[in-house]
Amino acid sequence: MLLPEVRSAGPDTLIITDGFSCRSQIAHGSERKALHLAQVIQLALRGDQAVPRTYPERAYAGRHRTYAA
Repeated sequence: MLLPEVRSAGPDTLIITDGFSCRSQIAHGSERKALHLAQVIQLALRGDQAVPRTYPERAYAGRHRTYAA
């Protein structure tokens, strides 16, 4: 049920999950990357204007080595 929902999400939808296994499944089973809620809050607190409209997770991936794009 997880992957069909992720695959059907639009490119402007931010995929968020706190579980490591869910993030791993999403990364391996789709072209998307899920962010942890803390990563999303960090982006919001920065007032990040560089968050792209499509595939918003790439804004985080581009700046942090711990999260591969």
